[in-house]
Formats: sequence, C-alpha cells, structure tokens
Amino acid sequence: CMFSHDHPTYPGTAAAMTPAVVVRVPAPAFARWMNDDAQGARRLAECLTKRLRDSIGLQAIFAERSELRLRLILDWLTGKFGLEIPISRTLLAEFAGLRPETCSRVLSGLRRDGIVSVSPGCIKVLLPGRLRPPNSR
Repeated sequence: CMFSHDHPTYPGTAAAMTPAVVVRVPAPAFARWMNDDAQGARRLAECLTKRLRDSIGLQAIFAERSELRLRLILDWLTGKFGLEIPISRTLLAEFAGLRPETCSRVLSGLRRDGIVSVSPGCIKVLLPGRLRPPNSR
C-alpha cells in the first residue's frame, strides 16, 4: 500500500517481486469507503500496523554487519515467500544495502555451508534454522 493523499508525488517507490496489480483510488472515494466500511477500515489499519512493525524490524537489521544482515534479510524473506525466494543476487544486494560482490561472497559461504542454493532469479533456503545465529533470535 502506498498513499499519496494530497501530495503530487509518492513518498517512496516499490518494485513487485511477483505479479501485482496497482489500483488507484481517488482520495474522496477512499475517505467515503473508510467511513462506510468500519470492518474494512480496521483490516487496513491492521495491515498498515503490521507493515510498520516489519519496517521497524528491518531498520534494526541494517545496523548489523554484512553477513548477519544478509542472513537476517533472507530469514525475513522466507516469511514472505517461503523457502524459495524469487530474487536475483543483484536485487538482494540492493535490498540489503550491500555491494554485489559482498552479497555474492556471503551467498557463496552460505551455499558452501549447505544453507542455501542459488540459481538465476531464485535463492532456495535449504536449512532455514541455520540462517539466524543462536544469539540473534
């Protein structure tokens, strides 16, 4: 969900990792819906609250050193996509705020340890319990 109520530009950008549909709802129609459908408005508030919690959790991840950061992001992505994450190494590096070379080095280590397998456009987590070190739970 991205909102731009009364703003000429959106506050951020997004890239779909899976097929998606974009719906634009004019602000007056959205306000009417919020007033007329209390249950729908509550579900939306719950969804936005969860997304806010997720973003706060991701902010903490970005303070970590590169290897742990990548492990934690892969763990987070398994919660969104399951064990087969549809993401390229380049996009993962960008998402993690790492140089592609650093991302490839960390993924090579995870692959060598049997934790992940990497193919073009997909990272498969083989041992999800080994992504997070015991002291980061």
